[in-house]
Amino acid sequence: MEKDHHLNAAEIIDSLGGMVTKDQAQAISDGRFGNPKFIASTRPNANVKETISHLSEIGGGQMLANITDRIYRIFNSERGSAVEKRIIVIGEEGSTLAVRALGKLAETIDAVPFERGDEVEIKGISISADGTGSVTPSGSIKKIKHTSNISITDYSVVISSVNGVDIIGMLTEIGPIRHIERLGGMRPIPVSSCILSDGKMNVAASFWGSSALATTKIKANGWVKLEFCNIKVSDGIMTVNALDSTRVLAHDSLSRRSKP
Repeated sequence: MEKDHHLNAAEIIDSLGGMVTKDQAQAISDGRFGNPKFIASTRPNANVKETISHLSEIGGGQMLANITDRIYRIFNSERGSAVEKRIIVIGEEGSTLAVRALGKLAETIDAVPFERGDEVEIKGISISADGTGSVTPSGSIKKIKHTSNISITDYSVVISSVNGVDIIGMLTEIGPIRHIERLGGMRPIPVSSCILSDGKMNVAASFWGSSALATTKIKANGWVKLEFCNIKVSDGIMTVNALDSTRVLAHDSLSRRSKP
């Protein structure tokens, strides 16, 4: 049997498009990030399921990979940090990977913007033994295909309560941040009461936790998209709840998707 060719640091750098330093490449060549041949052969068509499967085959540990897959969900910026931190979950139901992005890379998530359902290529994901990932300083994220997910833009079509949906509208009123006490000694949760409009119909919208804090960066009459929010319809009255786990995206391009 022919002996496997050992991948040296230069070959690792070339195979990964120069996205790693010489020291990082040497660490990969030495096997300190998992199987060097798998890492070096990782191409944009490697998805989360394939990557996790390989990680399981080699018995866990740490590895570096490039992954192309859909964004399952995006979380709001983490609170209490001078450097912006975002968690992006990629993959599909039952096979997902939570990836942390820091600094300028995290800032591009809303600036581009990246949205739930987008197909993206993320290079330089360091995957830990616990199954979570972080984009390395030399890593990158690129949009391959825009989402085909449907967002609610005409509120009149909503006739019953529904959870985990996306809705787009203008925040015509943004209430001040209040803090509500919780049982069990947990810290108070921020809350903001707002009015969301599709141009024809206004609805009350409550923002909680990180979603409430996100409203402090939005100007009145600014357009937003709420990903994974809950809608309640009672006695014909529609209300929207943006929870701590909801993603609040504010971007001017959202106005072009409205249906006045």
